[in-house]
Amino acid sequence: MRILVVEDERKVASFIRQGLHEEGHTVELAGDGAAALELIEADPAYDLIVLDVMLPRRDGLDVLKTLRVRGVTTPVLMLTARDAVTDKVAGLDLGADDYLTKPFAFEELLARVRALLRRGGGQRAPVLRVADLSLDPATRGVVVSSVAPGSAADEAQIRRGDVILEVNRTPVKDTGAYTKALRAAGKGKSVLFLVRRGDNTIFLAVKPTS
Repeated sequence: MRILVVEDERKVASFIRQGLHEEGHTVELAGDGAAALELIEADPAYDLIVLDVMLPRRDGLDVLKTLRVRGVTTPVLMLTARDAVTDKVAGLDLGADDYLTKPFAFEELLARVRALLRRGGGQRAPVLRVADLSLDPATRGVVVSSVAPGSAADEAQIRRGDVILEVNRTPVKDTGAYTKALRAAGKGKSVLFLVRRGDNTIFLAVKPTS
């Protein structure tokens, strides 16, 4: 799943990103409310937003209100150092799906994340397809349908669990890189992926057969 973490404390943000990444999620970070809104406006296909209340430029409650006014229905988990009931009520009334008070146990954060993801409701980007090449922007998954699993050719393909870092030497930050790759694939050209597989980083060239 693709998760946006909006947190201005770098250590906290890094801690959350690492933990969610180890759970198999794709995580992006924003350090303030304005940056978060820009990311979501450019590419709203997040499955979950973890949103701190106390943020520079635009606070979390303002960000949440703006998202709901714009019609963004992605589940939002609010984080706050303030334990006042009035603050929590304000967030929930504005459209937050859950609330977690700092400091928190990471196991509780994961449990709340899992619960919100089960509910769904986020705006998920569609799987993009050209010929036998399929790309999923949300999971960074790639499927080449013409390659039989377990075959010799399969060894050169993207595998389940691989994390795509670059497409044709362009860092993957939004669906734009995928769109460019699909255009190349549609012309029969090879698409070069830089992927992280376990502890290794490798390049793979994938070429559709039709």
